Amino acid sequence: MLRKRIKKNTLKWKKIYAEQFLDMMDEEENALQKIYLTGYVLELKKNRYFAGWYKDRIVCRSLEYARYFPSAEAAEEYVHKYLGFAGMTCYICHVNWTLASCGSENMEDNEENLLEENSKILSFANYADVKQYQKQRGMEHSTMAITYASRKKKIILAA
Repeated sequence: MLRKRIKKNTLKWKKIYAEQFLDMMDEEENALQKIYLTGYVLELKKNRYFAGWYKDRIVCRSLEYARYFPSAEAAEEYVHKYLGFAGMTCYICHVNWTLASCGSENMEDNEENLLEENSKILSFANYADVKQYQKQRGMEHSTMAITYASRKKKIILAA
């Protein structure tokens, strides 16, 4: 989220989605594009990811609000250190950018709308690569860039 100054020097939070935020950035400022939404997350339920803690309870949210980890090892260490008591199964998922045909609004309901090449889902390291792929193939209006979490490792936490 970004802060926006309004009257009387108060701050108001404005919700801006990943694609909108990256569109607002200059092309030279691509450091965030390489990091943002290309890490690892913890999937605790189907399409629900670890977002943090609230009043000593685990918060599960959609992919946009998940807590990101820089590596699978960091995610696994966090699981064993802070979630080891929970007695549940979780997955370490790698988050990539991919393309979906227009009309599919979110990943949860429209996994079949993801674009595939050689029977594999297209996967890009950052948003700039997705846009370049779209331009090269003239797909700007028929596809949209979205994030996709693919499961990499299953961890069973003993109670």
